[in-house]
Amino acid sequence: DGFKKILVGKDGWYFRSSQDLTTEFKVSEENRALFKQLVTALKAKGTDLIIAYPPTRGMTAGAYLPDDLKGYDPAAATMLYNDLIKTMNNDGINFVGQSAPKSGAGYFYKADLHWTSDGARDMAQAVAEMAKKLPSYKELKKVEFRNEALPDAPDEQKFAEALEGICDLSPQPEMATLNKTVPAKTTSTSADLFSSDFPQVVLIGTSNSNRDDNDMNFSGRLKEELSADVYNAAVAGGGLEDSLLTYLSSKEYRETPPKIIVWEIPGYYNLDGDSRTSTLRRIIPASYVSCK
Repeated sequence: DGFKKILVGKDGWYFRSSQDLTTEFKVSEENRALFKQLVTALKAKGTDLIIAYPPTRGMTAGAYLPDDLKGYDPAAATMLYNDLIKTMNNDGINFVGQSAPKSGAGYFYKADLHWTSDGARDMAQAVAEMAKKLPSYKELKKVEFRNEALPDAPDEQKFAEALEGICDLSPQPEMATLNKTVPAKTTSTSADLFSSDFPQVVLIGTSNSNRDDNDMNFSGRLKEELSADVYNAAVAGGGLEDSLLTYLSSKEYRETPPKIIVWEIPGYYNLDGDSRTSTLRRIIPASYVSCK
């Protein structure tokens, strides 16, 4: 149902007509006020919020859209996306977007909604750039990390089931470039690095941030770019809010609130409307921990 239609693009690219080609980049004044309330509530516990808002596949891979496509303009979508990011930041909400990432179309897979390893790296660098401007970053316990390559593996290609079931068409196979993150000093033990301290950076998000198979290691890229340990509380298949609501009700949050929360929200999520209002009205009181 979320696909609406699958569009066959160029060079093996496929697009969902709703999420990938959305132009719904706006937030009502009411919802912006609720986002600001969330920022204030977390601040009261000493936590800075950074929202990572990746672009859509239609924006980054606009050159591969079908020639006969009508009703969608990647340039217009990019302008609206950038306007939203500017508006949120002007309201004091740390909002990180990437309308022109270094990896270009390679930010995403051709037949999968998820970002690639390159996309995860690009976003981690952008988030770190913003984080390093915050006073809370200076308070983080710094630990150097490095990334190591793992053997490539076939990507899951999330669009394959729909393509094969509806269209009797199999997408061209794609390989996932995998990596893992390890301490930079190989002589240091886990106990030396972390002792009993809980990570002071927490990652919230979707399957972009935590996949069961072929994870793109966004949390590891954040460790490397921030030089700090990261607790990954993202939930695959949990939508926009499940991972954050679950984390805010956890013992970890109650007893050791972090210095920074990174909330990854895919750009195809509309931040406007009643459903987002309802989400924020649940998240804000949860962030205070006590029902009082």
